[in-house]
Amino acid sequence: MLHLKYSTQPESAVSEVIGSILLVSVVVLAVAIIGVALTSQAPPGKLPAVSAVISSSGNQVSLYHDGGDTLVSSEISILVNGNPVPFTKSGSPAPWTWSVGDTLSYTSSSGTPQTVRIVYIPASYTIALADFTYGGSGAAPSPLTPSTTLPTPTPSAPSVSGITPSGGNAGTTVGITSIAGANFVSGATVKLTRSGYADILVSGVTVSSPTQITGGTVNLAGAAAGQWNVVVTNPDLQSGSLSNGFTVTNPAPAVSGITPPAATRGTTVSITNLAGTGFLSGATVRLNRTDSTAIPATSVVMVSATQITCDFNLPAGSTVGIWDVIVTNPDMQSGALEDRFTILAAGPGVTAISPNSSLQTTPVSVLVAGSGFQSGAGLALKRTGFSDIPATGVVFGSSNLITGSFNLMAATPGLWDVVVTNTDGQYGTLAKGFEVRSPKPTVTAITNTTGVRGWTVVEQITGTNFRSGAVVRLVNASTGPDIIAANVVVVSPTQITCSFDLAGAHAGRRNVTVTNPSSDIGVGQNLFMVTSNAPTLTARNPTSGNRGWPVTILSLTGTGFQPGATVLLRRTGYPDVVATGVNVATPTSINAGSLNLLGVPAGTWYYVVINTDGQASTSTSRTFTVNSLTPTIPSTPAFSPSTAGRGTTGLTITAPGSYLQPGMAVVLTGGSTTITAYNVNVASPASVTFTIDIPAGATTGWYTARYTNTDGRTVTRTSRFQVT
Repeated sequence: MLHLKYSTQPESAVSEVIGSILLVSVVVLAVAIIGVALTSQAPPGKLPAVSAVISSSGNQVSLYHDGGDTLVSSEISILVNGNPVPFTKSGSPAPWTWSVGDTLSYTSSSGTPQTVRIVYIPASYTIALADFTYGGSGAAPSPLTPSTTLPTPTPSAPSVSGITPSGGNAGTTVGITSIAGANFVSGATVKLTRSGYADILVSGVTVSSPTQITGGTVNLAGAAAGQWNVVVTNPDLQSGSLSNGFTVTNPAPAVSGITPPAATRGTTVSITNLAGTGFLSGATVRLNRTDSTAIPATSVVMVSATQITCDFNLPAGSTVGIWDVIVTNPDMQSGALEDRFTILAAGPGVTAISPNSSLQTTPVSVLVAGSGFQSGAGLALKRTGFSDIPATGVVFGSSNLITGSFNLMAATPGLWDVVVTNTDGQYGTLAKGFEVRSPKPTVTAITNTTGVRGWTVVEQITGTNFRSGAVVRLVNASTGPDIIAANVVVVSPTQITCSFDLAGAHAGRRNVTVTNPSSDIGVGQNLFMVTSNAPTLTARNPTSGNRGWPVTILSLTGTGFQPGATVLLRRTGYPDVVATGVNVATPTSINAGSLNLLGVPAGTWYYVVINTDGQASTSTSRTFTVNSLTPTIPSTPAFSPSTAGRGTTGLTITAPGSYLQPGMAVVLTGGSTTITAYNVNVASPASVTFTIDIPAGATTGWYTARYTNTDGRTVTRTSRFQVT
């Protein structure tokens, strides 16, 4: 055995080398193994200083830490015969810490160690180098001094021969059991590479030996399916690769649900949601059953990795029962949803029912025709929003005929679906195939049997079997369009209230009809008469008025008045005096209007009422007198003002009177002076205002006033105005 001690401190290195050579000369004959210690000067900078004893015996090498800095396994690479090898500490592999007093060991399996080199990895710096190739007789070689620079052998690049496992599913994390190869060095890294894709790091690996790497995981989230290279890179950046050594595969699809989960054979069913995971574009879908031919899907659409839509054309001869749903991705991996889709036998069909209607007050026996009826099938009437009406006494006649009875006593009138349900739950429907009818309404009386054209008449109709939603009309095709009632209220099955607007209605007798929602109609023959007679006038107020002034109509009483009627005064030889603001309150009453008697000749006139249809009252006995009385000038009150000086102009005077008419004239005379008033305004039959201009040379003293109405009637009174 040969022990060689090396130190990175120059002084100790020389003495230790001399001692070592002496030791060699002692043991060289006893042991046929020769070692030589070679040293090198430590580089400057922050590099470790270590004193080490390197021993070799047979195929075993030991490294004893004799002093200096502590090192860890990841910082140094130990090369034997130029190749990195794994040293153990106390029998334990790396990772380890090498401190003073610790011994690292390695047993070679390929012959006697010849050289040992310890390399500090971060600086690629050789800490120690031992050469055991010197032996035999003769002088030993001279030791190297610490300043001697030795060539650093280049270690071999790693190679990769296999990886376990050799593949994994995309989106999963795969644990690596081992990576096989050669020249692996502690601290080596592993990754998966593929052209055009980002590298995938294998984390947590351990170099167990130069030929094996163990442990580690690889995260395949987002990894593209296909073959990847396995690359091992040693700390000296040399690397080896196993081309296409690892295969990333897509996970097999999984199917979790299908909507709808059943369909009838002989039909095409659209699957709106085939749910699951791992679906790939181009996936195929089929229904599968061991005793039947598979049914492939058509119109397959991969909505997402978790949803597919498709159609199944289910042949009429398909096996009835449960089927598996199979999804197969383009990589031929499949997922199955077992026993989750049901193919049903074709349901029954309903084509006819006889009778197809009945009154709600009676039970009815029916015969139903169709196809696919099963013994034990049920029969019912169905309508949305109402309780079903099941048939009783249902008898299965054949696959095409069943009979039964319906109790319609509480049934709501209207159209109902006829539904036959087989014992397997399949059913067939004849939509709106049966009508429940209410008894026909009858109309026996109406409150008001007549109404005047143009007016709205409120009615109460009596009868039977009236139903909510009934429509009421006055009908007579020969007298014009139907008059449809408004504000219809079905108070009870025997009473309806409503109103008819007779505006524009033609005179004549009409039927009163009530039509229930079921379209049944009840008719009251000739119960109502629309009248459109000429109006008559029986009374009037007022009966007279003064010429020149408006008169308010207080009331006109009669019959046959229509809304919009015209009121006027008529006298042969003179224009009509048409009233304004006329209000026809009822067919028998007019309670508003105004007659303007300005310019109307005095005398006897008569009232006329003319309806919108042109018919008019004809009586001339309802007279109205237009008065034309002589005006008066009372002694009091006096004119205001009653005096003014000569030369006064624009003097406005207010004067009293009676029976004054609009348009009258006022003149003042005194001596030889006549003053004609202007701006004469008759405010009322008892008051007038006017303006005068008094000439500068007017006669002084009292003047006589003269009023002249438009009909020529005149009055004078002396001493009414004084000029000073």
